[in-house]
Order: sequence, then C-alpha cells, then structure tokens
Amino acid sequence: MLNPFSLVLGALSLFTPNYSSRCSSFTLPRSSSSSRGAEVLRRTYVAPGNASVVATIGTGVAGVIESGYCTLDLAVPTTSTSTTNVSLTFPDKWNRALLGTSSLVPSPLPFATYHLAPPSSPSTLHEVTALAKALTKGFYKRWRNPRTYWASEGAWGGRSVLEVVQAWPGDFAGVAVGGPALSSWDKIRARRHWLGKLAMDGGLEDKAWKLVKAEVQKQCEVIDGIVQDPRSCHFIPETLTCRQGRTKGCLTTPQLAALRKMYTHKYTPDGEVLYHRIEPGSEDEFMFGDRGPIDGDKWWSNTIDHQKQAVFAVPETGIPDVAVGEDITEDWREAEESSAVPEPEPEPVPSQINEDLSPDLTAFAKKGGKLLHFFGLADPVLAPQDALAYHSRVLEHSKRTGGKDVDEFYSLFPVPGLGSLADNTTASPLLLTLLDILVPWVEKPSRKTIPNAIVVVERRVAVSKGWFGRASRSVKEVRRTLQRLPRKVRA
Repeated sequence: MLNPFSLVLGALSLFTPNYSSRCSSFTLPRSSSSSRGAEVLRRTYVAPGNASVVATIGTGVAGVIESGYCTLDLAVPTTSTSTTNVSLTFPDKWNRALLGTSSLVPSPLPFATYHLAPPSSPSTLHEVTALAKALTKGFYKRWRNPRTYWASEGAWGGRSVLEVVQAWPGDFAGVAVGGPALSSWDKIRARRHWLGKLAMDGGLEDKAWKLVKAEVQKQCEVIDGIVQDPRSCHFIPETLTCRQGRTKGCLTTPQLAALRKMYTHKYTPDGEVLYHRIEPGSEDEFMFGDRGPIDGDKWWSNTIDHQKQAVFAVPETGIPDVAVGEDITEDWREAEESSAVPEPEPEPVPSQINEDLSPDLTAFAKKGGKLLHFFGLADPVLAPQDALAYHSRVLEHSKRTGGKDVDEFYSLFPVPGLGSLADNTTASPLLLTLLDILVPWVEKPSRKTIPNAIVVVERRVAVSKGWFGRASRSVKEVRRTLQRLPRKVRA
C-alpha cells in the first residue's frame, strides 16, 4: 500500500527547482541587449551542508552553509579592448532581491548577489547591474526584474554608485555605502600630500604622534579609547611644548608648528576652505606611511600643480617653482605680480577636475530610493568634513527645490574612531548592519523605519606578552550605538 505522505513529498518534488542542474546548464540570454557579449567562465554549485564561506563583507569566515548556491563567474566587455570580471551568486533560499557590491565575498546570503571589483566607472556599474538583473530573472524564471540593492565601502566604488544613483535613479532601490569620495581625486590627493609635507618637514615621526595621541585623549571626550566627537574637541598642541627643565615627553617648536597647521583648515585667498584639517582621534592613522597621508616621492610637486592650476586657476607660464618649506600662497601672489612673462587671462577652475559630487538626489528620492551613508571621523585620507559638507548641501538643495524631506531618503552616520576603510575590522560588520536596516526601510517606508540609530558589535583583538615572552591574544566584544547625523551640522 502506498504511503500518502510519500505521495505528497513526491508531488512536491515535481515543483521544487533543481538548482544544481539549473546552475550547470544555465546560459546567458543572447537575445538580451544587457548580455553585451558577456562570457561565462565558470559555473559552480555548492550543496547545502558543505563547508564554505559564510557571508561577510570584505572577508570570509569558514563555516557550514544551510542553503545551497550557484556561482557564475563572467567576463563582461567594458570597451572594445577590455573586460571586467563579475561574479554572481544565486542561493537556493532566495529572498527575491538582488544585492550588488564591490567588497562582498560571494557567499550564501539570502540575496542573489553580484560582485564587481573596484574601481568601476558609473557607466560600467550601470551596465553590469542591468546584466545582473536580467540573469537573476532568468535563473529564477521570474517575469520581472528583482528589487536591487547596493552595499560597499571604499572611496571610488562608493563615488561610482552615488553617480549611478544620480544618472540612473531606477537602478537601485536602496544603497548602503561607506566612505565614498565626495571630492575629486585631484583635491583629495593634494590634501593628503599637503599633510604629508607638514608631517615630514616638522619631524613628526611615530614617537611624536604617540605623545600627540595621549594628549588628545586628555583634552577630548573619550570612551573606550575612542574620541567621540572630534568636531567639539578643540585640541591645543602647545601643552606639549618643551621648556626649561622639560626635555622629555614634549615636542619641539617645528613639530608644534606643523601640528598647529595640520589641526587647522587651510584657506584660499578668498577665504574658502582649501583643505580640511585632520580630526582629533586620527593620530594612529599617521603612524604608518602606507596608510597615512605620506604617499610617494612626488607629493610636493603634485600639491603645487593642484593648487596653482586647479584651485587658484593660475596659468603655468611665468610661475616659478616654490621652494620646499615656504608659504606657497604668498609666493604665488608675488610671482603673479613680478613675473615678466606675459600672462594669458586666467581660465576658470576646471569643473570636471574639482567639482564636488552633486547634492541632487531628487530623482532617486522620487522613485522611493533610500541611501545609508557612513564615514570615519578618524579617516586621514577622506576628510570627515567632506561628508558633513555633502550632507549639508543635500539638505540645502532639497529645501531650495522643494524636494522631499531628506530624512525620508538619506541617513548619514559618523563613526567615531573609524579611520581608513583599508582597515575593515569596523567597516565590514557595520555595512552588514546597515544592510539589515536598509531593506525594511525600502520595503516598508515610514517614520518608524527611518534609521535613527544603529547598534554595532565590534570584536577587538588585544595582543599582550605573557610568561616567558609568549604572546597572548584576547578578544573583547564592544557594543556601540551610532546616532544619525542631526539636521544641523556643527562646523
């Protein structure tokens, strides 16, 4: 006699997709314009229960997966002579949404995911997103494209996705981005090199920065070793001045002069901010040449070129080089007045080089798009003030044009103690946390789902020397609550 339960299971199996078979036989829809000559390099299916990479952003953690998934590795043409590699992952247990990223290791998230290595131009990102939507729809045999999100951290990957949001506002329903570059690369690099020159000329080596860090911790509000709000801390380096009878644990006059300039905004002759200062609490980031502001042998000439041509619109003809250590602003003024070479009429500042990212998110907001943006208050490369200024410009633009309430589509989270996003120990878990609150904000938009605060759990590893010089490691979990930026930005 047949078992009714077995009959039911057998009937259900007829309607259960065989994702392993679908993965091995899946081909690109050549008739679709979105395929753009893409080629499948590999098809891989990982069955449930196998050891694999558990979902994390930036790094992978070994574990046992509960849902099987298919991975497609593609080569997608970007020009007539170049291609980019794209990896798509289709989980068996799918939440009917698509997630794009430039920093997510393909793994069994409930999202279908596509990974595009940075840096990618906005047009490439737009085209790959269209391809990923078409392939996801085809793999799961759906009649319409999936709702699509983006989550990544990084300067230029973040900048590209924000430009996509403005040029093609329908590409993404929600975006979570960390530390995007909001100024031009030319300006960012010039600021970095300007800081590097000050540090080098002033003799600010690691030993000096350790003293500075300790003094900053005394003068600022600190919790768990992290300066909470650098904007409200007015650091006074002169407290470290060497005096008669005090020659240790203090700083020289050149070191103090360099610090005074580094912790103060640099202005143009017209009174506008040229380079933002470094923030109290970012001292650790200046103890390492490969992560701090010092970058290569050409930092000084690059800074001169940027300030002469891009910022002050000074023509190259008749302007002598500036000696290292001199006040470049005054030198340029004198050079302009005394140069015997006829000077052409100064051209306007090149907009494509120095134009900040547009604050116009109107079209994205009208389509119901949501943006979560975080940045490090201790970032030495991307000035934290750039993110604050961008938030202010979005508010001003929306008010001026009668657009949506910014709170309804844009939330900005400053992260105390977060430095360069090359160090993902904080940024990666934070990005996953933002993704968890982004989805309900998009799917059920209301005042209740607007993210006002997020809780982040960090794993901090401390290394100490124990008996017989053996190193011991301890792991401490720290819970931090991050508050969304208030409407009124403090300068």
